[in-house]
Amino acid sequence: MMRTPRDFSDAGVILRVLCRCGHEKQVDPLDIAFTHGEDFDLAGGHLALSSDMRCEACGDRPVIAFGEAEAVRKRA
Repeated sequence: MMRTPRDFSDAGVILRVLCRCGHEKQVDPLDIAFTHGEDFDLAGGHLALSSDMRCEACGDRPVIAFGEAEAVRKRA
């Protein structure tokens, strides 16, 4: 089971920051390890990350999503 940023990185899972304004950014899961620690529970803590982050384009709170961007947009 994937839990840590390293787990996600090793599995090649895409981590994206998506905002309602349309701005999207791909983030390396290891960047999360750098800022939140290698043992950070990325699987369980992605909602907390969303509240910590701000969209670079509009300043709103983005959503952290795993997987392909198109698939995430269709679910939203």
